Amino acid sequence: MTRLQGALIGFGNIAEFGHWPTYVKAGNCDIVAVVEPSSTRQAAAKACQPAIHVYSTVEELFRTEKLDFVDICTPPASHAALAQRALENGCHVLCEKPLSLKVSEYEALARESVARDKTVFTVHNWKYAPIFQKAFSLIREGRIGPVWHVEIFTLRNTHCKGTAQGAADTAGPSEDWRTDPAIAGGGILVDHGWHAFYLLQNLVQAAPESILAKMLRDRENPNSLEEAVQALVQFPEADGYVHLTWRSKMRRNNVIVQGQNGTLLLDDDRILLTTHDGEKQEIAFESALSAGSHHAEWFEALWPDFVEEVHNPAKRGANLKEAGWCLALLQAAYQSNLHGFKEMPVPFPGTVKPAEALA
Repeated sequence: MTRLQGALIGFGNIAEFGHWPTYVKAGNCDIVAVVEPSSTRQAAAKACQPAIHVYSTVEELFRTEKLDFVDICTPPASHAALAQRALENGCHVLCEKPLSLKVSEYEALARESVARDKTVFTVHNWKYAPIFQKAFSLIREGRIGPVWHVEIFTLRNTHCKGTAQGAADTAGPSEDWRTDPAIAGGGILVDHGWHAFYLLQNLVQAAPESILAKMLRDRENPNSLEEAVQALVQFPEADGYVHLTWRSKMRRNNVIVQGQNGTLLLDDDRILLTTHDGEKQEIAFESALSAGSHHAEWFEALWPDFVEEVHNPAKRGANLKEAGWCLALLQAAYQSNLHGFKEMPVPFPGTVKPAEALA
């Protein structure tokens, strides 16, 4: 099979430490180019692979290179426009989350991917963490019965920082771009909520119906982004609770999955399985969910699924649909908070909203 020719758009920490290790080992692709406005980060890419071509703009990239795919690793607000440009230039798209922040952008990407016969695949890497893979397996085996309730807790003591070098020549985003609404597109809901939303879908195995959300910001700065979120998500036969915070004194991830016949507790680096008939089991994992931010091994596990979608059109659509529901939940959560913790419907992008939601 022909090796895929790819380019990285953005060469910050997630590209260098989260994605690059997979490309070094993968036997089915070559990363031939990088787009990165920062000269410091261009040098970092050259240090990884001296022969790699570096460009300051995507216009230069698409004018010069013949590519099969691009891997978009820029901050969130730029994702959808870059993905659209890539599709228009005949490339498959692998994109860091969130895929888009607007329904109109998502709909345009969905249409363009079909028209161009290309895949658009969002990096939902937490699904590929060994502890979640094991939890999905236990649920499929029926060990706890049908899932009726999920709780997801993400505790952080601050927001994740970008590359400090990114701002050195003012061409790239600063290390604190996650606090800039124009670049980040949102606070912790965009950063961690997107992960929680696709994990909920996979644990419950259903599409969401409605959401209530409450968010906290810096009281001294009315223009600040949300630093803490509580959200209740309703599914047809289950519900989910999501708690996200950058205000914690600790860094930890916990997930509780309650089924009709038992419970799974994902306690950062172990699963505790308890069933109603008395079975108890503890399963330990080498790395905690809260350890590190780049998760190169999770991206390595995800990579074959992207390649499968590139080569097999029949496999496309599930990841894109999952991203669509994440966007729907994201937007409905912001609306719920704006309207004082009001329950909001979660229409899939492109569907007509009920009259009540439009009021």
